[in-house]
Amino acid sequence: MHIHTQESGEGPILVMLHGLFGDSDNFNGIAKLLAPQFRILQIDLPAHGRSDSLPKITIEAMADALITHFTDNNLSKFNLLGHSLGGKVAMCIASRVQSPEIARLLIADIAPRQYPPHHQTILAALNALDLNTIENRKQADEHLSQYISEPSVRGFLLKSLSRNDAKSNSTEPNYRWRFDLNRLYQGYDAIRQIPTFDSKIKCPALFIKAEHSDYIDATDEPAIRQHFEQASFKMISNTGHWLHAEKPEQFARICSNFLNT
Repeated sequence: MHIHTQESGEGPILVMLHGLFGDSDNFNGIAKLLAPQFRILQIDLPAHGRSDSLPKITIEAMADALITHFTDNNLSKFNLLGHSLGGKVAMCIASRVQSPEIARLLIADIAPRQYPPHHQTILAALNALDLNTIENRKQADEHLSQYISEPSVRGFLLKSLSRNDAKSNSTEPNYRWRFDLNRLYQGYDAIRQIPTFDSKIKCPALFIKAEHSDYIDATDEPAIRQHFEQASFKMISNTGHWLHAEKPEQFARICSNFLNT
C-alpha cells in the first residue's frame, strides 16, 4: 500500500506521526525547526492524507502497515515521534518484534490507555455534511458550526476538505475528505483502546504532556512504567492537546534536547 511521506533535512532520521483526522502537514512547523539537525520523514497515517486506507482501521493494523513501509524503504533504525493517535501507533510500532530499531521515542499527549468516546460530535458533524451539495468551504464551515462551536477545531478539520477536481461524472461529490471517514467511523472504538504491546519497550521514551489537556495525567504513570523501561516526562505549560502547534519552538527544543542526549 502507498504511504505518503514528506521529507526534509539531513542527519539522523526522525519519523513523525500525526493524530486523528490530521495529516503530515500538522508537523510542518516542527519539521522546519528540526530539519537543520535531522532528516525528517512526515508520514500520513493509513486512512489519512494521501496514504491509502485499510480494510479495517485499528492501531495494530496501522502499525503493521507502517512497519512494512519502513522495511520496504530500508529504514532500519530511526527516532519516532507520535502525537495523539500517532502516539498510540508509535507505541505499537516500538513494541513489535519485527519492527525496525527505534533509537528514541517521543510520545506527545497520549497514554497507553483506553479513552472514553469523545469524538461523537465531530463524527456526527462530518457524517452529516453533504459533500454533494456544498459549493465552498464557507458553506462547510457553516454546517460544522451547528455541531462544533470552536473555530479552531473546525479549521483543523476543514484543512482536510479538498475540492474533488478529478471527478469524472456529475454523481461524484464536489468535495471529499482527505481521510477515510467511513472506515475511521467504523474503527473508532478500536482506536480508543490500549495499543497491543508485543514486548516491553527498551529504548528511551519521552512523554510530552500539555498542561491543560487530560490525555495524560498522574494515574497513567504506572501503565507507562509497565510498558516502557526508560520513560521520562516533560510538560509544556499553558497548552492544550495540540501542544506542538501552540508552542512549536518549545516543543521542538524539547524534542531536540531529548534526541541529542
